[in-house]
Amino acid sequence: MADVIIPESVPCQFDAKGWVPCKKPSDNGWCSEHEKAKCSSCGKKAVRSCDAQMGGLMCGSPLCGTCEHGRDGTHITKEVADEIRRQKREEEEALVASRTSPEQRMNKELGVPATLFELLKGDWRSAGYELRKVYFLELKHNLMGFFPAVFSSDTKRLIITSDLTLMERVWRKLEPRKATLHEVIAYVNQVRELLYIEPKNQEQREECKPRKLLSSEEFNNLVKTEEEPFMWMPGLIGGESLERKTFLHHLTEQARKLGPAFRSAAE
Repeated sequence: MADVIIPESVPCQFDAKGWVPCKKPSDNGWCSEHEKAKCSSCGKKAVRSCDAQMGGLMCGSPLCGTCEHGRDGTHITKEVADEIRRQKREEEEALVASRTSPEQRMNKELGVPATLFELLKGDWRSAGYELRKVYFLELKHNLMGFFPAVFSSDTKRLIITSDLTLMERVWRKLEPRKATLHEVIAYVNQVRELLYIEPKNQEQREECKPRKLLSSEEFNNLVKTEEEPFMWMPGLIGGESLERKTFLHHLTEQARKLGPAFRSAAE
């Protein structure tokens, strides 16, 4: 019997330094599955799996050697990530400087104080703000992460309103999933349609940035122009979906706990 010469092979180097290295035998260091894999961000050759955590699971999207998982769940280039980190450093430096300064740092885009801490440096009542209850929706789950109802056109924007009846109308437009309604106190300016949520700890006021308040006018415009204007924050895998009948029953049960303003709209 003649000896068999086993051909030399090279382990696939995809994700070589990651949690789950491929290591399949190949003739050039790339198995057939990963040889043509493209980066989810820039389209270059993918060399690893994204190891960012999403809803308790690893993202797993193919990435090149430099692109990263962004804070909003998308994937970004190193240049974009470096710019985000630069802006964050500048923000931290400005925040430290503002603690001993009576001057208010401003949000240039909105023309209002940059944070709740800055708002409270001045006379917020004469500026048109009042303390009110506001509401937002969040998926129910047993995993780490915050998965609220957001705008389909801007998933960074939380759907939040001081009108319970309006929130019920939003809820009915969302995908039927097990969710809960949260009630919090905020500094609300109805004219500007802006708010600052009051945190549980006063030390967190520096982190509370202005948010846009959903109005009836904006809601009506959105439902006229967009087929699905609202959605749940993406990223939760395995969240509980509900049949429409069960969903409406669940909504009504929560409405009974919140008083007649919400209950009359839900039933």
